[in-house]
Amino acid sequence: MTSPRVPPPEVVTRLDPLTAAGRRFATLYADPPWRYDQTPRGAAEKHYPTMTLPALHALPVARLAADDAHLHLWATHSFYAEARGLMAAWGFDDRSLFVWVKPQLGMGHYWRSSAEFLLLGVRGRAGFRDRSIPNGMCVPRGRHSEKPDLIRKLIEVVSPGPYLELFGRKAVPGWTVFGNEVEPPTRHSPTPEACEGETPR
Repeated sequence: MTSPRVPPPEVVTRLDPLTAAGRRFATLYADPPWRYDQTPRGAAEKHYPTMTLPALHALPVARLAADDAHLHLWATHSFYAEARGLMAAWGFDDRSLFVWVKPQLGMGHYWRSSAEFLLLGVRGRAGFRDRSIPNGMCVPRGRHSEKPDLIRKLIEVVSPGPYLELFGRKAVPGWTVFGNEVEPPTRHSPTPEACEGETPR
């Protein structure tokens, strides 16, 4: 039995052509460029353009999501409340949480930061395809703000396609990727795998 063919990557720099074409996606994966007033590690603007909350709320995500869909939304502790509000503005109910634990310590005004949060939003009756996966994993950091490839692979296990990544950095087979600085598959290197002792699927 042959495996199903994975479509080639699709990269877009604007969302309005997708909405104009009536495209809708069952899974959306977003790493918003949150605009920090202050941050112990230095301004995010030094690494990539950021967006205000009103600008993020105004994105046509609700029109791009299928009636039954998942939203996987990244947030740091500084923007956890804002992420939940953004999820609601995009038409999703906050249902669960995945924690990316980093073995390297970051900075922080209080606790030293060593984790980021991936919120799960559900719209309609989209089912979760594998309930055996734990809601956290230790994976080493990659480049600044880059998220592990391993976590995208887990999303493909638990959530149905078609897949849309918002503010992505890599062209990924089987995904439509929206972003201004998306690298082709031949240029980017894989991010680190799980920490020693972890058992990725």
